[in-house]
Amino acid sequence: MRTTARGSNVGSDRGRLHGVVLALGIAALVHAAPAMAGSWHHGLCLGNGDLWRGRVPIDVRNDTSHEVKGRPVGVRVGRGSLQADLVGVHVEALRVCDDTGLELLYNVIGPTGEEVHAGPIAEGSQLVMPADCPAGGTVRYWAYFDNPSAWGVPDWLPATLGVRNGGFEVGDGTEPLGWRSDTMDALHRVAWVDEDPRSGRRCMRTMVDRGAPSTWVATRQAELTITGGARYVMRAWVKARDVEGYAGWYIHVGNEKNFMLIAPMLSGGAGTYAWKEVVAEFTAPVEADRAGLGTVLFGTGTAWFDDISLECLDPARLSAKAGPREALQVTQLGA
Repeated sequence: MRTTARGSNVGSDRGRLHGVVLALGIAALVHAAPAMAGSWHHGLCLGNGDLWRGRVPIDVRNDTSHEVKGRPVGVRVGRGSLQADLVGVHVEALRVCDDTGLELLYNVIGPTGEEVHAGPIAEGSQLVMPADCPAGGTVRYWAYFDNPSAWGVPDWLPATLGVRNGGFEVGDGTEPLGWRSDTMDALHRVAWVDEDPRSGRRCMRTMVDRGAPSTWVATRQAELTITGGARYVMRAWVKARDVEGYAGWYIHVGNEKNFMLIAPMLSGGAGTYAWKEVVAEFTAPVEADRAGLGTVLFGTGTAWFDDISLECLDPARLSAKAGPREALQVTQLGA
């Protein structure tokens, strides 16, 4: 996973995104508090010759016993204590860098789980970025904004911290956002439906014809960030009609080398039954850093799936908190 943005060298034109060479706006007089003036980062990528006038400090704390490198961490967007005050900021002008000015790829996840790559950021969103932090240490990062001339970035951090769209409510009309269904055939069919959901307006349905071979046909979500050694509880709901075999949910917990170090199964069993909750508690292996989960109908019949959640039961060992906004006052002296 590449976590640093191309064109992240401050004061240099090497490696700019798409080869664009940026120049600082020299026809501006910048006023800032003396303590801030020397630390304000200029020359951020795709600035179109303009300045970033606002920023938010973000402190990442690593309470584990080992160094983390490129580990995704998120901070909630809002106006509350320790939240990043980026409400209404346009994503196109958002940049994230470390204290040296090295720019990082990032992602913005909206309140309902959608990736936000254009337009204003809503309250309740999450800013996700990769963190490098020593064991027991704290590292500062910066989120810059308010550059009306900035172009949007072309690359985003491919990271998801938690289950997205766990109620299957959000999507484009053909598939729920954040989920991928397996390739189907005439005997194994998956659909995003509005028939008798457990909550909300939508759920998933899998149908396998009698006599069809048993397969792991599923709707899945992958690359969820997991903390090795932490305790988790996964909760989900399943409903069945004439199931032979079993219906339920699965989760695979692993790492880059082995995606399935453990594989708890949440089985609702066979037969016909109304909505029932299935639950699995587990401890992630110490070497685990990711998980994938999804629906299961191993056999035949019809099953419906809804309302999946994955919760860490231990205090966060890698966390991020934001400080108050800082502003740069810019006075234009010439064209």
